[in-house]
Parts: sequence; structure tokens; C-alpha cells
Amino acid sequence: MKTNWSYISHLILVFVFGLLACEAAPAKPPFLGVFGNKAEGFSTKTIMLMDDGKGMVCGGGGCGPVVWKLGVTNGDIILNGPEDDAKNIIVHYDSDKKTITFLNEELSEGGGPLLFITNEVPNAKELQKKLRYFDGSQESLEPKGAVFAYGVTNHLDDLTKLQKIVHDQDVPCMVTGDPKFLLVYLRDFDQVKKIATEEIAHDHLSLRIRNNKDTRDFEVWENGEKIRVEPDNGKGVVNTVIPVQLE
Repeated sequence: MKTNWSYISHLILVFVFGLLACEAAPAKPPFLGVFGNKAEGFSTKTIMLMDDGKGMVCGGGGCGPVVWKLGVTNGDIILNGPEDDAKNIIVHYDSDKKTITFLNEELSEGGGPLLFITNEVPNAKELQKKLRYFDGSQESLEPKGAVFAYGVTNHLDDLTKLQKIVHDQDVPCMVTGDPKFLLVYLRDFDQVKKIATEEIAHDHLSLRIRNNKDTRDFEVWENGEKIRVEPDNGKGVVNTVIPVQLE
């Protein structure tokens, strides 16, 4: 039987590149997951760390968000939360015992190391979404929102269509107000503007969208074509602190 060397060479290349891809994939830190002292009441201490650099620290009085980064010493992890007493908290992960210990004296009182419970942080995807802008500061927990678009007469459904388009790109937004408008996070404004400009033209939508995030000027689009820009009239709030989480 004739050997198909070309086919065999192809399989070898696929195998080699597969090995290289596996080697190139960075290993996840071993301390991701949930650690706790399994106590009850006000003695409870729990740390939850996720792969996006965010997490939660919980005690008897409730939970608070943190961002984490590796410390200088092997095994040390530095946590930062929005409160003054949650800055530069250092914990140590013992890979042999699979435990986490608070190195800050005031936090280590009243209990020993936190024991490994599970690799799975409860509701991790939902928590990551809520903390997507969190950088350790209080301000990042109260992101500003931007009025992005209004519907136009006889084409009010186009606002809902735009909301779905933006949402399908995994960008939080909501239709609210009277008259109805599309609200997005201010930090997402430029991304939403790019999405909207492309899709409004493609789907022949009719809408009024913000010209940019620094003014109240609105572009008027009719059936997928931009026909004019309405200048800033100085009325109404277009950027504001959002009291609710956008979905």
C-alpha cells in the first residue's frame, strides 16, 4: 500500500502546533475560588477570587468587592477594596495546605487560615458583569451613564432594535425615560457609537444619536442615512450617575 506522506506530515504538524498551543496557554493561578474559615455569625470570614482580577471578601457584617494582584513574595496576594480599611490587604496562599492567611495583624485576629472550599465562585459570571468597571475605588462602583439615543416619530421601534443590537454585543444598556431614550455607561460610549453607526446604516434605522460624549449635539438619522446634526440646546442632563445596574 502506498504511503500518503503528505497526509502524515499534515497530522504531525497539527499535533506539534497543538502541543505548542497547550504550552502557550497560561496556567490559572491555583488560588482562584472560595476560601473560608467555616465559622458562623460574626466570626465568618470568606475570600472569593476570580480569574479577572476581581473578588469578594466577606465577614459577619457582609461582603465587599476587591481587586487582587500578586505580591512581591511568592504566594502573597494584595487585595484592594473601596473602603479606607480595605486598602492594601495582604494575604498569603499556601500551595501545600491550600489555605489563605491574612497577614494584616488586625484582620488575622480571631481565626486561623481560611481553608479551600471550591474552585467555583457562586454566580461568577453575574458577579464579573457587575464588577466589570470596578478598579478598587468607590467611584468605579458608581459608573456614570450617558443618554445615547432617542427614537424619532413613526420609528419608535428602532430604539428597541438598537438596544438589542448593542446588548447582543455584550454591552450593558437599557431603554428608559419619557420620551424613551437609550442609556449606556459613559465608558462604553465610543464603543456603542461605533456599533450604532454601522448598524443604523446597515438596518436602515431612523434615530437621533449623540454626536459625541462631550456635547448634547445629536445626529439625526433617517432610514440609515445621517441627514443633519442638531446643535446643543443646553437643556437636559445627558451624563449622570446611574443608580441601577444596566443589563
